[in-house]
Amino acid sequence: MKLLLRNKTVTYYLLLFSFFLFAVCLISDQYSYSQLSSNNNSDIFIDRLIEKADQLIYENKYEEAITYYDKVLEIDPKDIDALNNKGDALYDLDRYNEAIQYYDKVLEIDPKDIDALEMKNTVLDELD
Repeated sequence: MKLLLRNKTVTYYLLLFSFFLFAVCLISDQYSYSQLSSNNNSDIFIDRLIEKADQLIYENKYEEAITYYDKVLEIDPKDIDALNNKGDALYDLDRYNEAIQYYDKVLEIDPKDIDALEMKNTVLDELD
């Protein structure tokens, strides 16, 4: 009987300790996220925003995705991925003239960017 009680006590303490660790992890994750979001120069934060936007594009939620690309561009107006992807989202919304503006911004930064060149060509074909 004592062994059974000891096992229940050990289980209780393990469960309590696990809960404590889980709570600490949650708090530290939220702290990390707030640290990242307050540090506008963080590449990790920008990557998270782009990942979220890309997921929204995958779900055909183009307008929502654009808001995330805009957040990235507020932090880094020359972020090629955000510029290209925002152009793509605008293209998918049939907002061709706006899409071209973003491809042009990419090409100002990197005139040899294949993605921007191809998409700009595609959009121009759509307009003709």
